[in-house]
Amino acid sequence: MAPEPLARLSPLTTDQYGHVTTVQAATLDVSPKALHRLKNRQLLVRVHARVYRVACVPETREGHAMAAVLAGGQGAVLSYSWAAWLHGLDRVSLTEEPEITKPGRMPPRIPGLAVHSSRELESCDITTIRGIPVTSGARTNVDLADGRLDQSEIMAVTDDLICSKATTRAWQHRRACALAAGRAGVSVIVRITRPGAEDEFWSWLERRFDSGVVTAANMPRPAYNIAVYDDRGRIGIADACWRGPRDVVVEVDGLRFHRLTAARRRDSRKSNRYALSGRIPLRFSYIDVVRHPAAVAAQTREALAAAGQPAVSGLSTAC
Repeated sequence: MAPEPLARLSPLTTDQYGHVTTVQAATLDVSPKALHRLKNRQLLVRVHARVYRVACVPETREGHAMAAVLAGGQGAVLSYSWAAWLHGLDRVSLTEEPEITKPGRMPPRIPGLAVHSSRELESCDITTIRGIPVTSGARTNVDLADGRLDQSEIMAVTDDLICSKATTRAWQHRRACALAAGRAGVSVIVRITRPGAEDEFWSWLERRFDSGVVTAANMPRPAYNIAVYDDRGRIGIADACWRGPRDVVVEVDGLRFHRLTAARRRDSRKSNRYALSGRIPLRFSYIDVVRHPAAVAAQTREALAAAGQPAVSGLSTAC
């Protein structure tokens, strides 16, 4: 005796968060009419045109993502903000409608979905996460940089993806170069991931700290990039230093993927020696400096006050 239609669908629905398409069902000898009867019996729920979910399977975000890809048809993959979510990025706002990308020139209209098209959706730009076809980390970054994010957000997302191993710096650079034409913002990815970009980036970040924090908050101007010492010798080069009854030393951290684990350990030891030598050490990330300069200024003012130094503009100081 042939198994019930719902039982025949089980091999597919089990691997697809309870979802199945009419085309897939036909390969298991379950016709559209049989699917319709299962729907009328409330055993299936119609999610999109030609996509059904087993009614007893709970709705999840993964299920919505899989249903979107299935509705997109052959070649469709999860993309943009929904791909960012699947890659583990929490700083990208998720759109209400699942986002997918299909190869081709014109995106089809699918109610309930945000559909993008791409003439350049190569196999190297596609991966699978938790069973769901999705754009790779490098491709997701390129897509989001194309008018979706500002410069600091592009930097942050690039940093997150590389540090989480969703891509590598070299591969991200290669794909950004290959896909940059006609895509606004991708040049930022190209610039910060190219070999030798570290010095340029740190110079930019230090200038941003000087203009966006120190000058904007009318604080005394510190000395930049100078050697700082304790009784054991030279501690290192401080990004910024205010000298007074008690010195205040600021370090600005760049993109994490520019810093090897060993370098980050050295940074920690450096900060500890600043503190043990009686100085007040502060450390800010580039997101702090770029996105929250007022908060950085407030903390720096507080440190200057605690060190017995003026918190408003005066003479330049050096350690």
